[in-house]
Amino acid sequence: MSDVVLSYGDALLRKAEIELLSGNGWLNDQIIGFAFEYIQNVACKDLSEQVVLIGPEVTQFVKLVSKDEISSILGSMNLQDKDLIIFALNSMQDADRAGGSHWSLLVYSKWKNKWLHFDSCKGYNHVEANSLAAKVSTCLNSQSSKVPPLVNVDCLQQKNGYDCGCFLIQHAQHIVQLYSQNRTFEEIPKLKEDTVKGFRKEFLNLISSLKDT
Repeated sequence: MSDVVLSYGDALLRKAEIELLSGNGWLNDQIIGFAFEYIQNVACKDLSEQVVLIGPEVTQFVKLVSKDEISSILGSMNLQDKDLIIFALNSMQDADRAGGSHWSLLVYSKWKNKWLHFDSCKGYNHVEANSLAAKVSTCLNSQSSKVPPLVNVDCLQQKNGYDCGCFLIQHAQHIVQLYSQNRTFEEIPKLKEDTVKGFRKEFLNLISSLKDT
């Protein structure tokens, strides 16, 4: 019997992913990838020309290849035309392995011409964020080699060692919602602790509702 719980676009969630969400498991690439695909399809339904979410697998690939190879990976996405580019970033530095020990969110805002880094364990992924921003910036403006500044956003911090993936997904949802309301990002309010605490249950309910459609 198949252990597949949900097939959604290119994402596949199995019983193992449900177990991670049901307890205090560290969210893996499959869960983050599904979340990004869902946000892109639903929250960004009318924003596909302006906003793109780039999941863990592509982000990791881009992070680990040379600058010369970046355009062949991201070229078809027309990143130079996007207002908002959102990456699921993790701390893994091994090209042959998935996973890592920490997730954070890296966002490029065209309006601000800045990289915004949302790290729920401040400073943990700083090196990875700077490296990825420098590489992707080569696809944003072919006329300039200057990398837009990276800002470590003052954001809600996790109080355990396993909820970074929950924070990543919530920050992605938060940023897309803010963009749909006010594209200038003059203010970026912090997530509320109660919202993050209830995330796993709400996310499991979402999966259950999609499974029944």
